Amino acid sequence: MDEGFDDRDLDALRDITARLGLADVREFGLTWEDCEGYLSRLG
Repeated sequence: MDEGFDDRDLDALRDITARLGLADVREFGLTWEDCEGYLSRLG
């Protein structure tokens, strides 16, 4: 928990947090495939 983020992951983390920030919108529509893709991007 004390370590920082890997610079290689910053773009992916930015995309993921931006998408999750829309979770309170009715048409959010996050799928399992989206989650699998995000996890794949992060390794």
